[in-house]
Amino acid sequence: MQTDESIKRKGIKEKQQANNEHHRMGRQVREFMIQESSTAPEDLPTPTKSIKQLQREEQRRLESGRQPSLFEEPEI
Repeated sequence: MQTDESIKRKGIKEKQQANNEHHRMGRQVREFMIQESSTAPEDLPTPTKSIKQLQREEQRRLESGRQPSLFEEPEI
């Protein structure tokens, strides 16, 4: 989203320039993360369960009727 706005603001039209802008923004985000936490993203702990696993567990729990969904979308 930030990169898209930057591309629009700078009037970038060519694919290679857009790719370069995405890489530049990614580098900045990575540098900020390291600066703020002193930890590189690849050094952060890896979750033990995937989103799919958590969703399957949630579905089984719902089917057993134990309690309302933790992932339920609010009704608008």
